Amino acid sequence: MLVVSVLCTIVICAECCNTLFEWLMDAMYPEVHPLAKRMKDGAAGFVLVASLMSFIIGMIMVLRHIL
Repeated sequence: MLVVSVLCTIVICAECCNTLFEWLMDAMYPEVHPLAKRMKDGAAGFVLVASLMSFIIGMIMVLRHIL
């Protein structure tokens, strides 16, 4: 149960950092800027990787008990 709590916390923290990062980029570059777009995409990719890894680890834990 502790592992699940830690994984959920990591994903939520990653999402919060992504949101703050997007607000910062919007403040620095109010117009559309290619660098800001790349940086926002990179932050969103980090959230995606954290979510996928949490899902995979969670599935391993569940399947270990089922099988």
